[in-house]
Amino acid sequence: MNDIQYQYQEKLIAFIDILGFKDKIKKSDENIIPLFVDTINSALKDYERYFNNSGDKQARDMMGCKILPLNPDYYIFSDSIVFTMKDEENNLIRFLTAIISLQKSFIKNDIFVRGAILKGKIFESKNGETNNSIVFGPGGVDAYEMESKEAIYPRILLSKEIVDKLYKRYNEIPENGLELLKRSLLIYVLKDNDGAYFLDYLGYGLFWDFLEKKEAEFLIVHKKNILNQLDQIRESQKNNNREKYFIRSKYFMLAEYHDFSCINNFIQRRLSPKYLIGSRINNNTSFIRPFEV
Repeated sequence: MNDIQYQYQEKLIAFIDILGFKDKIKKSDENIIPLFVDTINSALKDYERYFNNSGDKQARDMMGCKILPLNPDYYIFSDSIVFTMKDEENNLIRFLTAIISLQKSFIKNDIFVRGAILKGKIFESKNGETNNSIVFGPGGVDAYEMESKEAIYPRILLSKEIVDKLYKRYNEIPENGLELLKRSLLIYVLKDNDGAYFLDYLGYGLFWDFLEKKEAEFLIVHKKNILNQLDQIRESQKNNNREKYFIRSKYFMLAEYHDFSCINNFIQRRLSPKYLIGSRINNNTSFIRPFEV
């Protein structure tokens, strides 16, 4: 028996929880199943497209890092998905970008997710013949606990170690001629006034969307689906008023993030009021970009 095969590996780990999945399964007929399966498959395809293995094996990205050929690993169980990736070259940037794409793909289908991304030890084993997969380890447990105890509202948290790795990469890029590239690293993370770092999926799209209108269109969808969630919670007969207030507060926080992104996104583009939900932002200090502080 090969002992090396059964060792933990230090990897980037993302634990993603699909919110509302259990409730929708319980109260809906079996037609809900293909909807969720199709949505998950679509989101995973959006994730996988960032890891195309074709092309020049010596290719490098804009930061001069090798574009490593790899197949993304993920494991689906119940209403959760675990993603893992080797922490090599510039994989962290690709990993975060792909998770943003997956998160937005779910939201387009009126499904919000919550999660956490960190670096930790994990064991993985796949049996191609029987399609059996095994994944466990302290890194997976830490990601689950971070998501369940700290994420609070629909967002994907970043551990301090992940933020520090981004900041290190940010400082490694020279100023001359690479200002746009250097600034682009700022858009991956926001710090909430509760001290948590999270993945800024709205800011990322708005930063790169100089010419196209697809991100502006996504803001409309994002707004509509947040309001839809608030309406569903208000009309629910399942929860008492106290529980409804607690659940709705999570989406009020998400609405605040939405309006902050519309008004104070990185490129300072002023958007039409139609994109705003109308949440109250406390003097625009609810969120900060930690690298700029």
